[in-house]
Amino acid sequence: AGEMQAVHLEEMRRELRQRVESEVRKEVEREKQGLEAERQQLRAEVETLKEREGDLQRRFEEEWARMKSEFEARARRPRPPA
Repeated sequence: AGEMQAVHLEEMRRELRQRVESEVRKEVEREKQGLEAERQQLRAEVETLKEREGDLQRRFEEEWARMKSEFEARARRPRPPA
């Protein structure tokens, strides 16, 4: 009877271990999927920020060129005698 009980307990331990391992694997997989989704979202945000940065850089350079051109044009104009 004691041997049967020991075998039964060992079987119960094995089933419990398998169930716990299965649950842990599922949880790890869910976390991996969540992290992957977050990583993809962050990459999309980085791309958006890079595009905005490029647009701002282009606008800055255009405005700088316009201001420089205006300044140079003013500098070339003859000044009326005082």
